[in-house]
Amino acid sequence: QKFDNIGAPVTLMYGTLLREFRNGTKTGCLRPDYQDKDFDIVVSPKHFNYIMGLRDELQQKFNTSLVFNRNTRKRLFVSIFMNNKQFQIDVYGFECKKEEGLILFPWDRVTIAIGSFFPVRKHKRILPFENFTDFTSPSTTTTTHTSGYNAPTFYLPNNPPCLLENIYGPDYMTPKTGKKAQAKYGLSQGRLAYGNPVCDLPLSQYYQQELERQINAYC
Repeated sequence: QKFDNIGAPVTLMYGTLLREFRNGTKTGCLRPDYQDKDFDIVVSPKHFNYIMGLRDELQQKFNTSLVFNRNTRKRLFVSIFMNNKQFQIDVYGFECKKEEGLILFPWDRVTIAIGSFFPVRKHKRILPFENFTDFTSPSTTTTTHTSGYNAPTFYLPNNPPCLLENIYGPDYMTPKTGKKAQAKYGLSQGRLAYGNPVCDLPLSQYYQQELERQINAYC
């Protein structure tokens, strides 16, 4: 919600994007899979440090722990652990290489095409955390929104099918386990996750303007 208030999109990525694209949700709300252990999101490099300033507020309101060190912060990665340590939110930042038309995620050393990610598009709102009393059991979730709660909107990358194929391979719709399920599988020094296939999605005039605006605003 804080990011919504300052106009900073929070975008689904990696396993969370993969799950949402495979399964989706039957309602208009995004429902995290708490048995999946983590929830992967991306914020822009200009907004990554903003989350550091929320450390005390997150602890007080949600009893969460913001975990990072010099190495993770340098590589634009931070984890938010829920109170029982059994579920975490992984926050990734990225570096834009505008002249090359690329985006690098330093933590996983994954490089993607700018056009597969931007312009990000509004997707769904998420249920408030107060509705999830037990992060290990989906049966305890409800769909009743907290009074006065303005649910934040999550975004999707511009071209999820092409982005996911570049990251996970052409069989990305087939669930995998182990190293092959990881975005950086195959190369110890990272993975070039672009150009196979080329993510050349035609854009309307509106989204072409959004592409230019977002690159200027968030890169």
